[in-house]
Amino acid sequence: MKVNGTVMVDLFLIILFSIFFIIGLSYDYDSRLLPLLISIPGLVFAAVQVVSDLIKNKRQQSLQKGLAESNAEKRSDASQSVDGEKEKIPLTNHFMAIGWVTSFFLSVLLFGFHITIVAFVIIFSRIYTRKKWLICFVITGVCWTSVYIIFNRALGVILYNGFFVEYLKNVFY
Repeated sequence: MKVNGTVMVDLFLIILFSIFFIIGLSYDYDSRLLPLLISIPGLVFAAVQVVSDLIKNKRQQSLQKGLAESNAEKRSDASQSVDGEKEKIPLTNHFMAIGWVTSFFLSVLLFGFHITIVAFVIIFSRIYTRKKWLICFVITGVCWTSVYIIFNRALGVILYNGFFVEYLKNVFY
């Protein structure tokens, strides 16, 4: 079976989450909670993704093999372009993804996690995915509430406030 880049990335994620899991086991009880809380679901999701990608690859290879055997001599130019060429992702899509990720990290650095989660999810879901406003606000509420409950309440972690928020706290308090 031929393994493509997607499966290789999935295998890399399994190795990465396994390393985090093993390192997390070496900490004391209170400190190991966060690494295990992140690595165990990540390991499960990566394993499910590997299986899904392998099944998809096997299905695509069997379909291509069947098409090649049945139409070996009479293959039209249109079917060759559909079956033979990989779909190429435009370079602008890569730059757009890099821009979204960079703007997220800059926003966290400047405004902190709480403001960034609310603003970024609303902006991303409205501009990039073109969702309706109601859906944008529901998704934002679910994301922010999940982060708040998991980190602030369950784990007791105080999330980073950002340069701008810290500056305003120092000026006004």
